Amino acid sequence: MNIVELLTAYKHFNFLDPLLECSKVDAKNYVRISEQHINGKRCFYIQAKPSLNELTGSLLSSIIIDTKFNLIKSECGCLQFYRKKECIHTTVLLILAIKIIDDEYFNRVMNKYNANKIKIEQIKILNNLALELKTSSNYFKKINLYAEINNIDNKNYLSLRIGYDKEYVVKNISEFIHMMEEHLEYTYGQKLSFVHSYEVLTDESKELYNFLITINNDSAKSIPLRRSQMLKVLEICKDRGIYYSKDKEKVKFYQIVDSNKFEIKLDDSCLYIDKPENTNNLICGVDVAYFIDEEKILSYRFKKKGFLLIQMR
Repeated sequence: MNIVELLTAYKHFNFLDPLLECSKVDAKNYVRISEQHINGKRCFYIQAKPSLNELTGSLLSSIIIDTKFNLIKSECGCLQFYRKKECIHTTVLLILAIKIIDDEYFNRVMNKYNANKIKIEQIKILNNLALELKTSSNYFKKINLYAEINNIDNKNYLSLRIGYDKEYVVKNISEFIHMMEEHLEYTYGQKLSFVHSYEVLTDESKELYNFLITINNDSAKSIPLRRSQMLKVLEICKDRGIYYSKDKEKVKFYQIVDSNKFEIKLDDSCLYIDKPENTNNLICGVDVAYFIDEEKILSYRFKKKGFLLIQMR
């Protein structure tokens, strides 16, 4: 991405716009620039000063650029840079360096950036109007968000399906969250096109979406789940069911059914329970166990908390 696109992508950081305003007066207060030669070409090495570190929370951020402001090398200690090899901190270093080295080019960049912000705000207003028009219609239905669990080599991965009359696969979870937050319109198929908003989701889907926000790791199609996270998904979806597959078998829809028809034996603080026939997976929590068979998911809730499930017989 070019510098205008980078600034637009990180415009939600509260310190960015105030910092850009301050840089018009004294950008040198925030960065240290030195010249280098790499493979015979003149370059600039830019480091963050303590004043910038304090303002942005950057860690060990630095960049090397050529005379046309192309990035040659960048480094930062933040998690975002570790994941994407770019971040708000290196972007700030670049725009401050541009201000110091070429003020005229800096002004052109800022004009484009400000124009982008206005355009985005206009799009938001139009999307909000479209959302109000759609949600006011008696024919517009609430959107269902369904969990899809794929168990591969005994590891669970969460994917999403969305729809009301027909479900469609969500191809990119991070992009879906972005569309929800920005109120963007997207067409999933012939029977599903809508402006994304938290309010268009059913109540059960809102709970799943809230949990999705907490575990999202910039994933595309699926998110690996720890055992505790898998339990949370099952608890959220216990009234609606989930889509499930094991070891790349065909995905099927499973109802989650409460059942107490298990042979159990209590011995001190230990609970022994016979595994139901044809179950191919077990997820056990502190006070509930889920058994997944070929047709449904059975849940057993311990009548007395504090017992430990120690043996499947």
